[in-house]
Amino acid sequence: MIESSAHGDEYDGVIFSQLNLIDLAGSESSKTETTGLWRKEGSYISKSLLTLGTVGVLH
Repeated sequence: MIESSAHGDEYDGVIFSQLNLIDLAGSESSKTETTGLWRKEGSYISKSLLTLGTVGVLH
């Protein structure tokens, strides 16, 4: 979960936003023998979500 808030003289109130990320990549392969393209795609999804999380933390 990523949360952000802002308040002060610049704003007419309080601004609050929340983004929930759920990583489901790989969950299907743990239950079945997923191979080939599906496993590779799951790896790319995991890598993309990790990068997105890193960007969110650095921002």
